[in-house]
Amino acid sequence: MLRWLFVPIISVFVSACTSAVPTPATLSITTGDSPTTLPPLTQSSSHLTPVPLPTLHTDTTSWVEERLDAVIALYQPTTAGEALLRSIDLRQMKGEPGYFGSYGFSKWAGVGEASPIGVIHELGHSYWGGFPVTGQPNLSWKRTLNNGLSTAMQAYHRDILTFMAQPPDDFELLRQRLRNLPNLSSDNPEPLFHHLEADIPYTTGGSLNLVPPILRKYWDNFLPAGRFIDWYEAAGWFQSLSSENVAATGKWLGFEHLDLRQYPSLEQAEPTEPILAVAKNVLDIEERQRLRDLTYQFDLLIGDPQNKEDFDFWRRYLLDKIDLYKTHSSYLLSLSHPRAVELNSALAFLSSQTSGTPLEKSQILAAQLSKEPFLVNFLPAVDNQVLVELFSVGAELPTGETLQATASFVERLKVFSSKVESVLNSGKMSPAQGAPSLRSSSIKLVSTKQTTLNYSLTFYETKTLRRAN
Repeated sequence: MLRWLFVPIISVFVSACTSAVPTPATLSITTGDSPTTLPPLTQSSSHLTPVPLPTLHTDTTSWVEERLDAVIALYQPTTAGEALLRSIDLRQMKGEPGYFGSYGFSKWAGVGEASPIGVIHELGHSYWGGFPVTGQPNLSWKRTLNNGLSTAMQAYHRDILTFMAQPPDDFELLRQRLRNLPNLSSDNPEPLFHHLEADIPYTTGGSLNLVPPILRKYWDNFLPAGRFIDWYEAAGWFQSLSSENVAATGKWLGFEHLDLRQYPSLEQAEPTEPILAVAKNVLDIEERQRLRDLTYQFDLLIGDPQNKEDFDFWRRYLLDKIDLYKTHSSYLLSLSHPRAVELNSALAFLSSQTSGTPLEKSQILAAQLSKEPFLVNFLPAVDNQVLVELFSVGAELPTGETLQATASFVERLKVFSSKVESVLNSGKMSPAQGAPSLRSSSIKLVSTKQTTLNYSLTFYETKTLRRAN
């Protein structure tokens, strides 16, 4: 394929997620009704010189085994790769759904939720040291003095930079995607290293064919050739998906980050195995598991002092559960737990709030809170404007563990509302002035609550553009 001949060479790097810094925790076992698990799919390695299979980790809990089953079914590693994943000391961080972290291959990793992307990411961090570098027996995974990078990891980083500097070829789609990683630059390659250390399975769908040749010696014990011949076949398959399947694929596969604007009509290709059916089965199991964990761990979750004031965490966490409820609306009531009915009622109410002005919605919410005080725990999932109206009218609100965090967030919204309104007025006259003005203002206004304030101001930026147009 010579498609890359028409792609301009861009030499500037531009990344990815940030590693968690975990605190050790004890192993925990989930209790209650467990959803049906999907049998793991395995494939044999094609290496001429097979590597010894890693030893199964004997203390793995059933919850962890189910998460491993999920990522193995999705990314389909080699037989040796599956054995490696099952040898890692992976722990459930019970009551900490926002926790994802790894201490490396020789220690342990922890995950807080049944989220395949997060699970495979932390397993990716724990991967290094499990297999030798093919054809490079001189490279070691042992850290150098002062806890520095191993010689093998140093070589991996050098090969990554070499790949990025190579002329366009059949892997240019991947380079293009990597250049667009947040915060990546020629002076800061760390986001690139982080992404390619932990997210190769997510980025490639578990296909060694999509790993650049210069990097394959680090992955060929773990990944099979895979479902796709090359990146253009993979991108063509992705382009052929319906919008519904694109959304579902984004829950485990990184193709949604490819910039395909220069490739509007690639040849469609169909993988040899039913990738969508397998993924749907796995994702359904993992989504129901997240609802189940919400139910069985809710009291533990709201009792954590660190969570009470973390509005950002609550908003992300609860919005995810509302989305899951819309897909699996009957699941919570199938659980034999006293919290299930309350949670089902709260999520059902929030899922139904789709029409009306912010004031009307706040009045409906206030009335529901008087009948259903438990709903106060879900206020972080309510739209910004509805929250402002709710707190402005002086409604008597029941006490709840997340109430103070929500009230503090609303106060910050009020403080900056005058500035936001001035930007909205500018946007009415000229979108070209309104949105840039907001961006510059948000930088000045942000202090210790950077994420929250940027989140709320982004909401108003969108509103500015809509009003102006």
